[in-house]
Amino acid sequence: MDVDEIYSHIGEFGPMQKKYVFGICLSSLYTAFINLNLEFAAFTPEFSCYPKDGGSTPLLNRCPNNEISKCVDFKYHSNYTTLVTEWDLVCDQAYRAKASQSVYMAGLMLAAPLMGPLADRIGRQRTMFLCLLMLIACLGGSMAAPTYDIFVLLRFVSGCVMIGVILSSFVLVSELVGGAQRAFVGNLISATFALGIPALSMSAALVHSWRHLYLLMMVLGCCYCTLYFYIPESPRWLLLKGRPEAALRILQRTARGNGVPLPAGTTLRAPAGRPAAGAGPPAEGVTSLFKYRKVAVWTLIMMFSWFVNNLCYYGLTAAAATMGSDRFSSVALSGLIELPAYVIVALVLNRFGRRMPLCAFMLLGGVCCLSIVGLPRRDEMSHVRMMLGLIGKLCVSASFSVIFIHSGEIFPTSIRNTGYGLVNVFARLGGICYPFMALLNDIYPDLHFVVFGGLAAGSGLLNLSLPETLGRPLPETVEELAGTDRSTEMYSPLRHVEDDEGGSDSELPSTGRKRSVKAV
Repeated sequence: MDVDEIYSHIGEFGPMQKKYVFGICLSSLYTAFINLNLEFAAFTPEFSCYPKDGGSTPLLNRCPNNEISKCVDFKYHSNYTTLVTEWDLVCDQAYRAKASQSVYMAGLMLAAPLMGPLADRIGRQRTMFLCLLMLIACLGGSMAAPTYDIFVLLRFVSGCVMIGVILSSFVLVSELVGGAQRAFVGNLISATFALGIPALSMSAALVHSWRHLYLLMMVLGCCYCTLYFYIPESPRWLLLKGRPEAALRILQRTARGNGVPLPAGTTLRAPAGRPAAGAGPPAEGVTSLFKYRKVAVWTLIMMFSWFVNNLCYYGLTAAAATMGSDRFSSVALSGLIELPAYVIVALVLNRFGRRMPLCAFMLLGGVCCLSIVGLPRRDEMSHVRMMLGLIGKLCVSASFSVIFIHSGEIFPTSIRNTGYGLVNVFARLGGICYPFMALLNDIYPDLHFVVFGGLAAGSGLLNLSLPETLGRPLPETVEELAGTDRSTEMYSPLRHVEDDEGGSDSELPSTGRKRSVKAV
């Protein structure tokens, strides 16, 4: 039997798999702490500058000529210690507080092309926990950082290793369940990230110091490392690497936990038409995604879509923190508003597929962002602006959940982590840009919402060109994804078909006729 056949026999989402998924989902909750902690650790409270010229009247939220050197002292009107209050990152130094998050996103971006292939080479589980250990060390160093520059350096390294946790955990959770449950568990891991946002807000409100917050994150990471001895490696990856005995042991353990033991003498084989166990995977890399014309187009669209989703997701989260009266409750609310999004995603994905919901969510999110533009900023309209911003965040959260699942079902097993790494590079470009989006508001009121809305709507329309993956088996190689492996009818609705009469049609379903896909 192959892996999918064994999952059909023992259960695609049995009790044992639920325990595995729960453990991996905890890493997603932890990711919210790491990704968004600077919303509290680096926010700028109101402050007073006491000028050097000896004036008795302090300046509120400004410095003479916007130069920090012309203030003899600062008084911050907050009992919360942040990077800003500790190192006076205001006025002409304010950009440094925003840069600390951009540097983290740069680490995520630069390491993504490395962490993806690493997970494809040494395994999803091993990469996940190795990166987690390095992250804990970075958090400890950050907590004790004596200067801002050292903190930023460690923040960059944290981003480099955190992307390994993010990519490996998402791929691992999708490969430990049956095909019919991939959308559900992918949606579940996104929902757990959303729960991490109010958990972070509550933790930040209790500790009152960014150093104590980092200490808490370090302790949580140490606790999570104990799951290394419980969460298994992906049997699909092991089989692809020519280790069927190890893959079978994991499946037997899962079967016993599900209460449906495998029959004696069960052997594991690669699916028909795919490389046999022991043969090793085909030599494929990121360039393989650009070998075939249609696969290259799909890859480019996903790269752009990930950039837009990440920019809008984090940009709207940061905007929510400034749209309410209290930062902690506003950020928590921006996380809680995501939960209905994942319920909606769970209801529509297996009914309407991946492509149409992805397009619809991004279009609606774009419309909400554009609707904010021009609304008065008077108190009586603040609730309307907040509501539109939260609905936009809900839609972008839903599209982000769908795109994670959709991309994972498009990229083949041989380079799935590598593919995730590639699109994550562009996602993190959006993350680098988002801290500075608020500066557009100084150029023209609500200009950042114009950018969010326009990009989201455009990306939503482009996603209509991606293949539908509902009900399709996971491709194992790029060749199979492109349709040149005739033993597996993958993505036939979008395949360019050349029949025996020489005609072609890009919308024909699988009919068993002769097909060919030309390489670029």
